[in-house]
Amino acid sequence: MAPLITFEEAMELGALTDHEEIGELVERAWEVRKGKFGDSTDMCSLVNAKSGGCAEDCGFCAQSRYAEADTPMHAMMDPEQILEHAKAAEAAGAHRFCMVTQGQGLSKRDFAKILEGAKLVAEQTNLKRCASVGHISPDRAAQLAEAGIQRVHHNVETARSYYEEVTTTVKYEGRMRTIDAVRQAGLETCVGGILNLGESPRQRVEMAFELSEINPTSVPINLLNPRTGTKFGDRELLAHSAQARGLHIDLIDVRADALPDVDVGRSRSPPASPVRGGVARVTARRAPCTGSRHAGARKGAETNEGARGRPRIVVRRRSGDPRQSASGHGRKL
Repeated sequence: MAPLITFEEAMELGALTDHEEIGELVERAWEVRKGKFGDSTDMCSLVNAKSGGCAEDCGFCAQSRYAEADTPMHAMMDPEQILEHAKAAEAAGAHRFCMVTQGQGLSKRDFAKILEGAKLVAEQTNLKRCASVGHISPDRAAQLAEAGIQRVHHNVETARSYYEEVTTTVKYEGRMRTIDAVRQAGLETCVGGILNLGESPRQRVEMAFELSEINPTSVPINLLNPRTGTKFGDRELLAHSAQARGLHIDLIDVRADALPDVDVGRSRSPPASPVRGGVARVTARRAPCTGSRHAGARKGAETNEGARGRPRIVVRRRSGDPRQSASGHGRKL
């Protein structure tokens, strides 16, 4: 998809410092979003199906074996456990369920458990099914589709020019092969990245344009919540003005045909279930949410209106099972 603004224009917007001008950018983003998708909302629940002891060196993640951070440790859940979490998520108002695992890829045994878990969720709930299971081949992508998975999440994490500062063990090219494999299987793609990993403002814009070229179904934009003991654990939280500039340039000016949602992330304190090391995630999706199921999701999603009726991002910790994180999407941009 061709970007709606030039790289230079995006850089100019990213350099805004005046509060009113940033507010106008947020207002424009909200107007475009509402004009295309109305007030539709969404609720997605993630289950941390395999946690801790990851062999990769991603600098943001508390689950990396290179990190000295507290994190839950448990082997791959059995399919029946995955189903139990899915049913709890559906009862709480979720309409989408994502099975997430640590690592660059899964063993045959663990991958088989994900497949069986997906089948059970498809058979015994009305939830849409997603998976985030590291690198996968075209054959594995086809198996996921056959098991009932509809969308696969696999981030690029940051701009290609900054990528080796984030991880040296997970190759960028491997991520691109996984995204291609997902598309070949006819599955939806969920591809985004993380802001505040030490990248420059220019590199944030680079990532936005690189994501535009990849053209995923869904674009999660994460805000780093630093984990003590990780490579990026001493970074300050991203300022609200920088959040507003980065998110709205990416979601609206570059991808105005996408539906911006908000995933409720984790608090500043060490999380109960760090799936990706602690992030607040904003997602742009291509299709509006419709149907009665979203009325229930809308009830579960918070709305917090800012000045002049402009919604602002709200992130708060959610209680519940320590292995499951509910994410509220909706009218918060």
